Amino acid sequence: MMIPNDFDDVREYSHFRREVIFSVSDHIERYGVGIFDVSELPFKKDVILYAHLIEISSNPNREEVAMFEVGATLLANFQPNIGRKGYSSAEVKKVMSAPLFKSGKVSDSDIIKMNKQSKLIDVLRSSSEERQEIYRQTQYARYLNSALQHPVERLRRTAWKIIRPGLYVILFGLVLIASLPLLTLSVERRNRILAKPTKWINWLSEKPRYEWEHVPLNLK
Repeated sequence: MMIPNDFDDVREYSHFRREVIFSVSDHIERYGVGIFDVSELPFKKDVILYAHLIEISSNPNREEVAMFEVGATLLANFQPNIGRKGYSSAEVKKVMSAPLFKSGKVSDSDIIKMNKQSKLIDVLRSSSEERQEIYRQTQYARYLNSALQHPVERLRRTAWKIIRPGLYVILFGLVLIASLPLLTLSVERRNRILAKPTKWINWLSEKPRYEWEHVPLNLK
């Protein structure tokens, strides 16, 4: 049996990659859309996302790519510390719309409801932030998919791959030509001219230095 959290297997074996991807839709078919504990996923979340991104960046079928993009964002519905039960979409609505202060004052039941609402709001916020990050990654993966690129964009990228090495050679040649006058100078004068740029380069490349007596150390 394949190792479920092996990134290499996800990358190399398409049938296993599909199994990983459709494990999310299988869960949603069984339990519906909602907020669930990340432990409900049969594979690690980052492995499932990786499988989606591979398909999005390499699959030539536009409809399947669109389906994988949606499937990837659904991973944000799986958050840590939710519990085995989770929240269906109906339960989310029920918790967030629960009436408060019926008696005109704060009761024990109101406190319980507000605690549930506060916890759920934090979960929904985390889910929303993760969904945005996943969407950003899926869009970049789609950008890398050459089969889905516009012909003009594909031509531009191909041309850039051909032209770029030549530009590097030209740039190197220009730098070499510009440095030739320095080679005719004496070593002392050359060092004097290069002293200031060298100083700045050394300063920019320096790593921060710390005095050990100012660093609190815990050696327990």
